[in-house]
Amino acid sequence: MKLYLLFVFLIHLTASQPSYNTRRPVCGYDSCPTTVDHFLNIHIVCHTHLDTGWTETYDDYYHRYVRMIYDSVIQTLFEVSNRKFIAVETSFFSRWFNEQNQTIQNRVHLLVNRGQLEFISGGWSMNDEAAAHYSAIIDQMTVGHRWLNRTFGECGIPRIGWQIDPFGHSREEASLLSQMGFDGLFLGRIDYQDKLLRERTRTLEFLWMSSPSLGKKANMFTGVLPNVYWPPKNFCFDVNCFDEAITQENAERRAREFIRIAREQALQYGTNHTIITMGMDFYYRNANIWYQNLDRLMNAINSLQAKERVNIVYSSPSCYLKALNGLKRNWPIKLDDFFPYADAWNAYWT
Repeated sequence: MKLYLLFVFLIHLTASQPSYNTRRPVCGYDSCPTTVDHFLNIHIVCHTHLDTGWTETYDDYYHRYVRMIYDSVIQTLFEVSNRKFIAVETSFFSRWFNEQNQTIQNRVHLLVNRGQLEFISGGWSMNDEAAAHYSAIIDQMTVGHRWLNRTFGECGIPRIGWQIDPFGHSREEASLLSQMGFDGLFLGRIDYQDKLLRERTRTLEFLWMSSPSLGKKANMFTGVLPNVYWPPKNFCFDVNCFDEAITQENAERRAREFIRIAREQALQYGTNHTIITMGMDFYYRNANIWYQNLDRLMNAINSLQAKERVNIVYSSPSCYLKALNGLKRNWPIKLDDFFPYADAWNAYWT
């Protein structure tokens, strides 16, 4: 039954392609920025996390936040060509997209085709892993991917899993994603004791052998994000944040502060690449604030590139994975689940 459902998932992705035409796309891995050997490469990932139901209803979230977020993000991406953003929950994005006029839709197609806007994970929602049946996971991923494929074609199909907010993770989720053609998976929450140990041993990135019966074809590169999915301390530039803005006067000082954070974080990983998430729940209602501050910060950091031996770029989970894959190193092995989950000694979510 499981194999049948996976077959149905793949068949659904062969639906009709979009009629929008543009020059040859440079999306996905082809759109990744240049990194520098023997430097610390800092990958900035701009994102927002959109619960499809939590303390408010789906409709309330959409009308109060989501429309404003995507209005703002699309306009801001269009202004500067090296900026990137990832969209995850297709139920929200498809609703917003279908409300737009042809001019905005064409602009979105352009951003997707040149890799500035990338769809990651791409399910209808970000499914739970502890209490969800595998058939429901396949169904909701099918619905999201089918819409992305019909609307954007090949550039709309996600290649990376992004399970940043479920409370614990199952080996079966990794197995399902590998069978759907995903290249990698990033997690936000694992047990605090497990994470502390992995930080000390630099094993936050590993090869998850997710299915003994399927063998190597179910192996999934997996990374645990350094800060759940939040911005680093003192570097949040949302309308909800009150951190010090980046100006011409403080740019170098703030750049050095950020470099220090990135270096400390990199000590917990095994390569000269480190990923930094810039976003949180329903952030980017004013994307211009984010990108203006990030542009100034990144320009200041790269002005110190030779002296500090760092390189900072707008990136995405797929571009970060491409950079790691290019290192051709061996990764630690993971065999079991990430259950039970606790985020503190007295706070079990199980």
